[in-house]
Parts: sequence; C-alpha cells; structure tokens
Amino acid sequence: MTLLLVGRRVVALRCVVAGGYLIDIGSSLGHVEAIIDIDDFSTIFGGGGGIRVLLNWQALRSGGFTVRERFTRSHDVLGDLMTVWYALDDGTTAEYHTRGARPLSVRAAVAQRRSWPAARQRRVLHFMRALRTQGDPVQLVLPTVETPGGHAILVDGTHRACAALIGQVDLRVLLYTLAGPVDESVLPDLIHHGVPRARSVSSVPTRR
Repeated sequence: MTLLLVGRRVVALRCVVAGGYLIDIGSSLGHVEAIIDIDDFSTIFGGGGGIRVLLNWQALRSGGFTVRERFTRSHDVLGDLMTVWYALDDGTTAEYHTRGARPLSVRAAVAQRRSWPAARQRRVLHFMRALRTQGDPVQLVLPTVETPGGHAILVDGTHRACAALIGQVDLRVLLYTLAGPVDESVLPDLIHHGVPRARSVSSVPTRR
C-alpha cells in the first residue's frame, strides 16, 4: 500500500511509486473495488477544504454505496469526466438549477474557457502555473459520483483537471468513484443525468 499526500489529506493507493511516479499495479481496463470505504472517502475528500458541491454525506453513509477506483494516464478519460459546471446554449455560465443549463465535461468546459467567470479563469491559471513548477508527471487524485448511465461526475478538483487538460501534461490520475442508488437527494446535479427527482431534498447540504 502506498500513501499519497493530496493537499492536507493522505490517500492510500493501489499503486506503487517508482522514481516518484505512480505506477498502476491493478486492472487498467476499468474500475476495481477500492481499498477505501465510504468513511475513508468522507475523511479524504470531505470536511474543511474538501468537496464543496451539494453532496449529501448522510445519504451516502445510509448504505448501498461503494467506492471504486480507476487509474489512468489518458487525457481522453480526464476530458470525458462530467463536471458540476454548466452553460447555456450561448456559452453563458449557468448554475445547475438555471433553466436551459447543460452540464459540461472537462473537455467542453476547457473549450469554453474564454467565457469563464474571471475568478474561475484566475484559479485555473494558478493551477496551470503550479503544475508547470511541479514537473511531470502530474498526479491527480479525484473524487467522482457515478451516474446510472455509467458516466462519472467530478465533484472536486475541476479547476486542477481543467488546468492539466489545457496544459496537456503527462498525467497520473487516480479516480475514486461513488457508486450506488443515486437520486437528486444525493447530488442535485444528477437531475441532468437521467436520475429521478427525489421526493424531498430537505436534507441536502447548502454548501457548494
């Protein structure tokens, strides 16, 4: 087992580190059962400075959810990740609840970067500079939520993912994906991905 420091968080990996690089020792063909559970996922990615989207941690801990992991070096896989960023047909930035809003993949978000709000542009530029000083390969540990259609919604690290894709840097990405009985009460953004609306979303956190 290898420990990787992610910000202030330490992640246990199913990878070994050789010469400072992450090397996959598991399946490279898809998701495998992770060596962390929901509580570990919450410890690593939740709390102060962690996931800020409207993810309902109480619902996740109620049962039925597992964590899967996937290792990749592919820019295509990174670009295919869906985000919790939205745009209207004219490219205007929108929120998930805005009428006519459509969710963006990392690739689509990058393609529309000229229309990003100034704060987003500054943050991504900050990460682009940080990645250049870090040197290759860039190592990203990213949390996602699986949709019924098998897509993955990135729930933290979107700015870093966009910076890595724009820079076309050499990548080592470890994805941790929550899989289970998802609906709007787990993550409101899921309404854009074919999940049923929840009867009540009163327990959904207001932090985003």
